[in-house]
This record gives sequence, C-alpha cells and structure tokens, in this order.
Amino acid sequence: MYRKEYIFVCDTSFLIALVEKRLFDQLIDRYLPFKLLVPESVMRELERLSRSRGRGSKVTVLKMIMETEQAFFDVVQSRSNKADEDVILIALDVDGIVATADREVRRRALEKGLKTLFIRDSELYIS
Repeated sequence: MYRKEYIFVCDTSFLIALVEKRLFDQLIDRYLPFKLLVPESVMRELERLSRSRGRGSKVTVLKMIMETEQAFFDVVQSRSNKADEDVILIALDVDGIVATADREVRRRALEKGLKTLFIRDSELYIS
C-alpha cells in the first residue's frame, strides 16, 4: 500500500533529541517515506551549539547523520530570523508536520492547526 511522504519540519530540540535518544532508526521504521526539512535558522542554532561543551558532540553526531543520510534531509530557506517561528511558518507553507521536543513550539503549532511529531518516553508520536 502506498503512503504519502511525511514532511517533517524540524526544530533544534527535535534534531538534538534524535541523537540523544537514538531515535533515527525508529523514525525510519515508523514513518518511511519521509523528508526532514531543516530551516537555515535551525542550522545556525546548531552551528552555535556545536561550539558549546554540553551539546557540541551531539551536534557533531547529528551532522554525520545528516551527511550519511542526505536523502532524508533538506535544508530550506528561513522565513524569519527566529528558528521556532520558521518551523511553524514553513510547516504551514508546505502542509508539513512540526517535529519538536519543545512544549511551547508544540503548543503554538497545535494552535495553528498543525500536526506535530513529538517524543514521549523515548517514543515518537504524531498528534
């Protein structure tokens, strides 16, 4: 049975959680076919985090995943200078699903009528 490709618009918290909780394989198992759209503003946040002690190594691992699994990732032009706002605006533009581990971003997305991909107890869910 053919399923339409999921389009997930990812924020920084979601991408970091993919690495921290090792969820990329689960994402593939549950939601293939999919595309992960990453706004440029999120990429800038990741670049800043790569220089920090706490999250730098996780960003390095994420970049390796993005390079080896290029077919799943697309970096897209930002709509604003704020990553959280970009994620919602782009999801609205492409009829995508907001992928976030941030409760406030999830709340704002749901208020706009968007679906969200979120993490609960190391499991991925769409609401």
